[in-house]
Amino acid sequence: MNKTVLITGASRGIGREIAKLFAANDYNVAINYFKSEEEAEKLYLHLRDEGYSVIKVQGDVSNRIQVDSMMNIIYNRFGDIDVLVNNAGVAQQKLFTDISEDDWDWMFNINIKGMFNCCQAVLPKMINNKRGEIINIS
Repeated sequence: MNKTVLITGASRGIGREIAKLFAANDYNVAINYFKSEEEAEKLYLHLRDEGYSVIKVQGDVSNRIQVDSMMNIIYNRFGDIDVLVNNAGVAQQKLFTDISEDDWDWMFNINIKGMFNCCQAVLPKMINNKRGEIINIS
């Protein structure tokens, strides 16, 4: 039975390449995306057409309800998550002095709260199974 990996922010960039690497190493791959549906679909179709076991799951990692829903979809399709890669992240292309409080909250919610939500969602099963890996990218 293949292991399962969830990669947040997997539709583009580093996340996309991580998804390809895990797929090539015979993992079931869950591609998380929030707004980049077109890119997620392209990656999903590419991996599926290569014969890999893959799903795409839409969800805002900063929203715990959406994270829990996303996890349920993955558990129903693949079973337990063996590896979580917290890759979703955003940045502001501004001087620090020009970042507003709303900008800061947005970045913090995705970059930190998103990692917290996803870790907290997978940890109970990982602890119960006495196995699992979490990779946080910053």
